[in-house]
Amino acid sequence: MTDQKEEKIEKSDFKAVKLKDGEEILLVVRQTPVAFSSAFLIGLFLFLLPFFFLFPLFSWGKIGMVIFFILLGGAILFALYELINWYFNCGIITSLRVIDIDQKGLFNRIVSEVPYYKIDDVSYNIKGIKQSMFRYGNVVVAIRGYRSSVTLRNVAKPAMIQELVLEVERRVRKWDENEEKKPVMDKIMDEMDKLSSVEKRALALALKKMKKE
Repeated sequence: MTDQKEEKIEKSDFKAVKLKDGEEILLVVRQTPVAFSSAFLIGLFLFLLPFFFLFPLFSWGKIGMVIFFILLGGAILFALYELINWYFNCGIITSLRVIDIDQKGLFNRIVSEVPYYKIDDVSYNIKGIKQSMFRYGNVVVAIRGYRSSVTLRNVAKPAMIQELVLEVERRVRKWDENEEKKPVMDKIMDEMDKLSSVEKRALALALKKMKKE
């Protein structure tokens, strides 16, 4: 019941954020369904309510039928509203950054992100009886040099998500350190390899011209 939707997906499969060149989505995490249990119960109550008054309402004729379908439609709209909030309210862990999408209503979305080189600390917390019982909590990513943080709320397996972010952050740091130690000539050769044949010829001509001058 506490299983959270965790996906490995490709760039074309998730369009909530625009990925950078070479960036890959490693994991998409959403709030565990347990955190939405209150909204689920309210939606279920609203859906069943008109059926409890089905015969009295239909005995009123057309007015009763209108009231019945208004109540039923309201329950369906409430369910769709909560479903949209759940789907788009998520955290995305990529090869370059941690992204938090807060969906508040149909037309209000806040997107926050932290590149790995700006991460100061990653922690998680499990508070209260409900979170302790179903083993879900919040993952907090602190930003270096700022008092603010990015929080992935009500996610299942918070310890696993914390470890994933820390592992990717360690790899990114190690890669950056290796790049800094790389000789300047090696870096130039790496960039040269990325050029097309036309660009290489143009560069060779420019260097010859500089030599003559």
